[in-house]
Amino acid sequence: MVLGVDEACTNIIRHAYALRDDQLIALSMEIGRDCIRIRLRDYGKHAARSKLRCRSQRLIKPGGLGLHLIRNAFDKVDYKLKECGTELVLMKKMDGEASGPNVKKQRSVQKSKNRAGKN
Repeated sequence: MVLGVDEACTNIIRHAYALRDDQLIALSMEIGRDCIRIRLRDYGKHAARSKLRCRSQRLIKPGGLGLHLIRNAFDKVDYKLKECGTELVLMKKMDGEASGPNVKKQRSVQKSKNRAGKN
């Protein structure tokens, strides 16, 4: 899941923000009884629907596997186009013991992801 979120943030910086790493990426996480839901919100350029497809794994070249990694890390991937930017919703099913009985937590963090690791 960590790799999937990292790939999603990289795609936001690369495509929505045209490689500007000083722009806002809002992240929220909801942990429920049977799933974890992660939302990544950007305020950049919309991605064309045609660009939201994985490239063929048979095509050997660097890059282009981010969507494949994201879709394999999560059970459901949904893009919600907003008036300004996009919200990416990533959902991973969990067994009942992983999240504990009657657990319902929500945590939101807003920060700018900087590829150099500076915030």
